[in-house]
Amino acid sequence: VRNRGPNTTTAYQCASGYNFENAINFQKKMQILADLVIFIDITPEESLRRKKGDNEELDRFESDLRYLAEVRRNFLRLANEKLLGKDYAIINGARPIEEVQEDIRIKVMKKLSNNSI
Repeated sequence: VRNRGPNTTTAYQCASGYNFENAINFQKKMQILADLVIFIDITPEESLRRKKGDNEELDRFESDLRYLAEVRRNFLRLANEKLLGKDYAIINGARPIEEVQEDIRIKVMKKLSNNSI
């Protein structure tokens, strides 16, 4: 279990202009593929709303909606094409935290019970 990793690096670097295919090729050489990648998906607008609600200072990544949209697009591409992970679960993060948590628990337990890890 890890937080972030090659998927996050790739999504953010490519949103900053790095070539997607080059990033994938590099990450494949450097990383062991995760058995399950969980992507909690929210819109850039929702992300910005939540950060502003925390009354925190926004950094250059968090305050640029176009950049956040590109990061999200990269994450979705990684998930839909199953790149840098053996399996993906895209979780709708716009719902209450209890529902998101339950979806994650179900996905992880299903993966574990299938003995596919």
